Amino acid sequence: MNTFITDENFEREISKSDKLALVDFFTTWCEPCTMLAPILEKVAEDLKDKIILLKANLDDIPKTAGKYGVEKIPTVILFKSGKPISGFVGLASESAIKDWIANSTKDKGEDKKEISEQDIKDTIERYDNYAKSNGFRLNPDEKTVERVVRGLFEMQKKYAPAHFTKKKLKKTAIASVIYS
Repeated sequence: MNTFITDENFEREISKSDKLALVDFFTTWCEPCTMLAPILEKVAEDLKDKIILLKANLDDIPKTAGKYGVEKIPTVILFKSGKPISGFVGLASESAIKDWIANSTKDKGEDKKEISEQDIKDTIERYDNYAKSNGFRLNPDEKTVERVVRGLFEMQKKYAPAHFTKKKLKKTAIASVIYS
């Protein structure tokens, strides 16, 4: 059984259970939302001891959608103790969603060790070489480039689907580095 939430009952519903709250932000006219719904229902059934599935129709929940930055649909956000811990936008397979939930709830201390100083340096060097070979150059302020790369890695770890590997994180994060 799905629980539909509104702006009025959102906070109460995501906080009342000791389980994780998996919130599906959708609309009835969104085809990808319609395709994702049965996948989320299957995941919720399979993990019913760990999670509850809450459905949030954007037409009924504009304030909450704005509060959590929901700009594209479908958006799925995982809440623990009433606070968002991870999310994704778009379609995903059942196995990818289960992996994402598992990775989102594992000890965050492990994640902090994942990207080392050497990873940051190697990534900057690799893309500096790429930029030079393509007629660009990285921003000349090395501290700015390092801060941007570090921030991109952190954002990827926080919001990337579970199927992102460390190698993909490096590749994806640096693709956004600001060139001057």
